[in-house]
Amino acid sequence: MKRIRTNRIRGGMCLVLCEGLIQKAKKVLKYTNALRLEEWNFLSQLTGKKEDGSSEKKSEKFLKDLIAGRPVFTHPPGRPGGFRLRYGRSRVSGLAAVSLNPATMYVMDKFIAIGSQLKLEMPGKAGAITPCDEIDGPMVRLSNGDHVRIDRLEDAKMLENEITEITDAGEILISYGDFLENNHVLETPSFTAEWWRIYASRFPELSKYVSSRPGSREAVEISVRYGGVPLHPRMGLLLARYQRR
Repeated sequence: MKRIRTNRIRGGMCLVLCEGLIQKAKKVLKYTNALRLEEWNFLSQLTGKKEDGSSEKKSEKFLKDLIAGRPVFTHPPGRPGGFRLRYGRSRVSGLAAVSLNPATMYVMDKFIAIGSQLKLEMPGKAGAITPCDEIDGPMVRLSNGDHVRIDRLEDAKMLENEITEITDAGEILISYGDFLENNHVLETPSFTAEWWRIYASRFPELSKYVSSRPGSREAVEISVRYGGVPLHPRMGLLLARYQRR
């Protein structure tokens, strides 16, 4: 067709044809609203509303769609201790593929394996698991009372028999493209060390921390002295977990 600039098959059109107009009403509305095609507005009444007019909560739908016998790692969404959202991609992740720290996969009783598929509450239906050792691993409490973060698989194996509680599951790396593909609003991610360094870079005297991390005492002193610099995320997470206990 002359009005279409490319012969490339576009996925959205194929999904509507194969799965039906009603099931893909939200995706169609995204484009008809942008093009101001008001005659398609009737689709807004077919986007999963209940008879009483109230829409079902995503967390409730997430549990209803689970297959019997599958584990639920954290619920409800956003509860402290669960996976913390981090935007980005590793070398082996991509569309519908997310990444976890290998230490997280190990301390979860080795249940999560590379290539296994986890049903996620957002942004889509599921995500294939890939490893990424550059994101935060889990925080655990040991039998001696220590509260530590495990970022390396070797450390997870060494401490396996001493872990009494997992207080934080670590980060889950999800690409922006997954949110775009599934028409999902961007959720608030976790506060990362990269963001902290951006705040700290506003003060020349803190330039040494661009390539290094402050100690716990230093992190508190920096936040007290420089009002525009939040507590370093590593220290803030530790503090939040102890307060929760």
